[in-house]
Amino acid sequence: MTSIRFFLIPLFWLGLVNGQAQQLHEIKEVVIEEKVDASALQQQKESGASSLVISARELNNLGHKTAGDVLRRMPRIILQGPPSFNRNIMMAGLEKEFQAVLINGERPAGGEDSRDFKLDRLPLSMIDKIEVTYNPPVDAGGDAAIGLVNIILKDAPDERGMNAFCTLDRTTTAGGLHPEMGLSYGNRWNKLSLLAGYNFNTFDRKNVTALHDTLYHGETVEDVDVTIHGLTATLSYQPDTTQTWKVQSLFSHYFEELDFLGDIKRRSQGGLNLAYDSAVDLKYRILHTHTLSYLRKTATYGWKTELTLAQHFDQKDRWRMQEKSDGPEVTFEDEDQINSEVILKSKLDRKLRGLPFKNKVNGGIRLSALDRDYDRLAYTKMESHTFWDVIEDGSYTLREYRASAFAGAEGQLGKLWMYPAIRLDKDVHHYTTATRKGAGDYLSLNPSLHLKYQLSTHQFIKADAARQISRPPFNLTVPVDKVKNKKELIERGNPDLKPSRAWNMSLSLENYFGAKSYVLVRGFYTLMRDVVETKAIGIDELYGYRIYQSVNIDSGKVWGMDLSARLELIHSHHNTLQLWGNVSHLGSEVRDPGTLKLRPLNEQPRWIVNTSVDYLNTRAKIQCSMGLNYIGERSIAETVAEDVYVDKLIEDPVMQVDARIKYFIGNWGSVYLNLVNIFDEQLNLVQGSVHETETMGRNLILGMNVTF
Repeated sequence: MTSIRFFLIPLFWLGLVNGQAQQLHEIKEVVIEEKVDASALQQQKESGASSLVISARELNNLGHKTAGDVLRRMPRIILQGPPSFNRNIMMAGLEKEFQAVLINGERPAGGEDSRDFKLDRLPLSMIDKIEVTYNPPVDAGGDAAIGLVNIILKDAPDERGMNAFCTLDRTTTAGGLHPEMGLSYGNRWNKLSLLAGYNFNTFDRKNVTALHDTLYHGETVEDVDVTIHGLTATLSYQPDTTQTWKVQSLFSHYFEELDFLGDIKRRSQGGLNLAYDSAVDLKYRILHTHTLSYLRKTATYGWKTELTLAQHFDQKDRWRMQEKSDGPEVTFEDEDQINSEVILKSKLDRKLRGLPFKNKVNGGIRLSALDRDYDRLAYTKMESHTFWDVIEDGSYTLREYRASAFAGAEGQLGKLWMYPAIRLDKDVHHYTTATRKGAGDYLSLNPSLHLKYQLSTHQFIKADAARQISRPPFNLTVPVDKVKNKKELIERGNPDLKPSRAWNMSLSLENYFGAKSYVLVRGFYTLMRDVVETKAIGIDELYGYRIYQSVNIDSGKVWGMDLSARLELIHSHHNTLQLWGNVSHLGSEVRDPGTLKLRPLNEQPRWIVNTSVDYLNTRAKIQCSMGLNYIGERSIAETVAEDVYVDKLIEDPVMQVDARIKYFIGNWGSVYLNLVNIFDEQLNLVQGSVHETETMGRNLILGMNVTF
């Protein structure tokens, strides 16, 4: 009943405001959003693959700050992290390496260990739209066994425009006010156009976790302070109507300081111990990418070539003191990594003449070279000792090369559209550690077929089948131990680890009606080979931490169904009421590497539910939004490590409710208030006799936006 009241109160209040409203004024911010929204909906409708295109209106709805905040509300997707700290994407409950996160169609160099991109590093002010494709054709690239997310940055405009915003952020658990601000400018001068933007963001989050079992109880506190700087620039030159030269650059600087304090911790053998524990983490991340592209497009063909240079710097320093049986122990971890990548790709589309049906053939190549230099030293000693007792070296270098080629033929026979395609990937890698060297290579041939049948003008059936691979994370394939003192575990690399291979099949029915409404029903089935799962292989004698290693298991199955809807319930001259919603039901089956029993995937929820309502009154110049995100129960299965039984870990369902109210000022700006996690939802976990409750607090954001 509480949730229902929160949906009804804003709408009732807005109805009263409407009765007292003044003369209608055109709101520039709304006009811009409506135009982009219509374009995104048309792109989604015309797409041959089952996809969702998230437009500017949905990006700005509920006061989202990063791409992760938006994606958390999409079908099949969950994000790891507390409210307003959504950074790691998981599609259908699978780990990060099973999906691809792209920026302008390319995976950024800042992939870190798991080839993933931290979504909180990219503010929404830089983003034009987000494309979610659940079973992409092979020309979209590899490493998308369960789907891909493509973040499209804003492009150079056709006319002069400027936008600025400023917000103040406060979290109830941390206190204080933290600013975010951004400025973008775009213009066009005859054949030359430019877009440049800068964004500054800082925030503080504090998570308090209470733990107890039958003997002990205590708590841990994490206080995270983050500062992000972002720069984007696009320069476009069009010598004529058929040619475009473009230079695009992205720069992101990320700094994080985490202070940790606890008086209790989990034991490797199960249960809890009372023990003092404190740590300070410092993280510096710098990502810059630069792309030069040339496009030539005529009535019969299109040719695009791109050269991308990207580099990612990551530095982590961690100091920790924890209580041991022999006294206080001090550890220091120094980690530095540099990823440098060069990518060259070219694609040609051409229409064939003389055929009695619409057609287009395409083909392309992609060449990439990645250089990864990873240095990591971990020092450990008793506090009373002068010198370090143990120095652990987890450093390595990795060179990875990939050559790809694809070809496809697109055709339409009456109401049936089809796109068969095939892709060939050749991967080669070399690694060097302090004690050994190694190399590996593999060849992958991946076909895909996408079909689309038009039942009526606004109703379609889409069916597709595609073979994809997912390369394992960098650190999991290099034979070094990564000691994670904070999590009290050791990750051991496995040089024999192979890529996971998947056959994806899906069927969807899409019905569009009215100007902005649709209902989509999708079902999918994925058969995976060489699934990568984590196996507990023992307990380290020196640290007393459990050792985990990733291994390939025989096969796995993932399936599900989701319903997505967007309904324009009211659309009058001054009033608009829209409802978004999606429900995902997921299932899976893999073989546990420890017990050899069949079980669901770890951390995969059975249900994901999202809904939001948005009311706009252009006469009263007010907008109100409210959204709900529900993630069902998640678990990590019980297993056996060296004859030691590890209890099943269960995370209770979580429901987060967010809201925003916005008032438009004249034709040039707006002020708004965002409320995140209104009901102060907590995370509850149970593992054997251990109960854990994490309090994340509410997040309040007061902001102002100006558009010229």
